[in-house]
Amino acid sequence: MKSFHPVHSVRKVRVAVASFAAAGLMAVGAVLSAGPAQAEPVVASYYGAELAGSPTASGVPFDPSALTAAHPSLPFGTQLEVCYQGCVTVTVNDRGPFVEGRGLDLSQGAAEAIGLYGVDTVEMNVVGGAEATGQAATDASAAGYGTGAEYGVYY
Repeated sequence: MKSFHPVHSVRKVRVAVASFAAAGLMAVGAVLSAGPAQAEPVVASYYGAELAGSPTASGVPFDPSALTAAHPSLPFGTQLEVCYQGCVTVTVNDRGPFVEGRGLDLSQGAAEAIGLYGVDTVEMNVVGGAEATGQAATDASAAGYGTGAEYGVYY
């Protein structure tokens, strides 16, 4: 039977921690050096005045003229550049679309800004907003609208 020696055990733990730390730094370096994200084609539609004032999944009342979007999984507060016949930057503040084959619902104002008047493929690129997502989820939860977890979305 092996005898327990505290110095040897501490060394093993230090080596394990150092290995994890080095691996973590390498992973962070890989993420930082990945470069800018590429635009992703996505089928988009829009929703407008019929839902004005209704609470979005983030808890913010829907404003059809605001530059906002619904996405099935991106965190609330994420900024997207969406391009069609023009480009606009929108903020994700809702969940959806709930129609199979679609990946993004724009507010009427955002759709009009890029010339989208129906359902079509747009180019979508995440451009920022990660720092705002925690607060948006907290605000929505405090307002009683949930955080998106009820849709299978976790932050």
